[in-house]
Amino acid sequence: MDEQDIEASDAALTVLTRGRFDMAVRSESDKVLMVFENKVWSDFGKSQLAKYRRQLAKQGVSDGLRRCYLVSITPYGEKPNGVDKHIRWSQVHIALERAARACSDRFLKKVCEHFATFLKKKGLAPMKLEKPTPEMLRRFNDGLKYREDLERVLTSLKNYKRLQSYLKRKQVVVEPYPESYETYLGIYGRRQTPQFYIGFKVSGLRESPRITAMVSFSLNGDKHNLRKVGDLKLPKPGVYLKKERETWFEFKRELSEKSSCDGEIIRDWFVKESEKALNILES
Repeated sequence: MDEQDIEASDAALTVLTRGRFDMAVRSESDKVLMVFENKVWSDFGKSQLAKYRRQLAKQGVSDGLRRCYLVSITPYGEKPNGVDKHIRWSQVHIALERAARACSDRFLKKVCEHFATFLKKKGLAPMKLEKPTPEMLRRFNDGLKYREDLERVLTSLKNYKRLQSYLKRKQVVVEPYPESYETYLGIYGRRQTPQFYIGFKVSGLRESPRITAMVSFSLNGDKHNLRKVGDLKLPKPGVYLKKERETWFEFKRELSEKSSCDGEIIRDWFVKESEKALNILES
């Protein structure tokens, strides 16, 4: 579409998309209209596409259009009945990444990048899998077993009276950070400031992997110079998040091969350090 197309079709597109189609692209010079219907993880209604097809045909006749197209965008590969063209969200993700690389306008570049990131977080980017090898599958199985053992340690902490109000309804979450070669496995006892977190950090995944047990909490403001809360000694301050205006502190213990094989030792450590953290938070 050129500038003339946009100006001529602006009013028509406003009417066309109001309460009907998710998106419409119209060329006045070619007398062509394309409308898009998007779905994420839900399906189209039983007669939804047929209804859109009738609306589109009616619009084409009233506006004297040469051709009208109905396009669907979903996560699935199967083309829905009743559409002229089907696009997967993974194809949109690829197009956005290409557009971001080629775009010279900084704002548009960021829009494409953020949209692509959003689709990836929602599981709508292309799914790429390496060809599995016997060794890879053995390591995968061992890793799953170890993760289950760590989750059992964390879940058992919900039985301790002091931690029940923080952890009872919370789930163990996995948070991978590929850019820093780290993965966190833990439970957020609180999501609002001050926050409380208990879990494991696997770091050094690129060269020398290691695992650390950690009990973390945050305090409002920049508290890098704070050493005590009342009579309670604080651990060494960690990261100050300027945007959230909070400082994180953490009690941590790197697990040796011997201690990491004894879940009761690790659980006792979590209980002891959690008592310290909660005393500080509740003081």
